[in-house]
Amino acid sequence: MRIIAIATCAVSVACSSPAPSGGTTVKANACVTAGASYQVRYAEDPSGTCGPIQSSIAYVQPDGTLTAEASCTDRGRYDGCDVYIDSTCVVKGVTVVTAGKITWSSDGKSGTGKESYSLSGSSTCTSTYTVTATRL
Repeated sequence: MRIIAIATCAVSVACSSPAPSGGTTVKANACVTAGASYQVRYAEDPSGTCGPIQSSIAYVQPDGTLTAEASCTDRGRYDGCDVYIDSTCVVKGVTVVTAGKITWSSDGKSGTGKESYSLSGSSTCTSTYTVTATRL
C-alpha cells in the first residue's frame, strides 16, 4: 500500500520532527550509521488488513538525518539502540498512526522489530509488520 510506504520510509530508522518543506526531517538513532543506506523489509502478520509493503531503501545523510515525504508528528523516543515508535502522519487525506519498537545492533549493521499501522480516512486498515533493516 503506497500510503503506508510513504509514512514508513524513515520511521524504522529514526524519530522525526517537522521539516519546513512539509515533509519530515529525521534524526537517526545513534546506532544507525551516518552516510549509509539500509534495505528495509516488511513482513505482514497474517491478521493484517493493510496488505504488503514493498521493501525500500533508506539513506542516512552524512549528518545523520533522513528525509521522508510525509508530514509526521512524532512522540517516539530512543533508549540506547532501541527506537520506540509513536507517530502520526497524514498522507493524501489518510491518517497513519504507527507504533512499535526496532532494536538496532550497536555496530549499525541491522535493526529488527515490530511496527503496527492503523489507517483512517479515505483508506482504512490495521496491520502489524515484522521489520528488518540491513545496511547495504
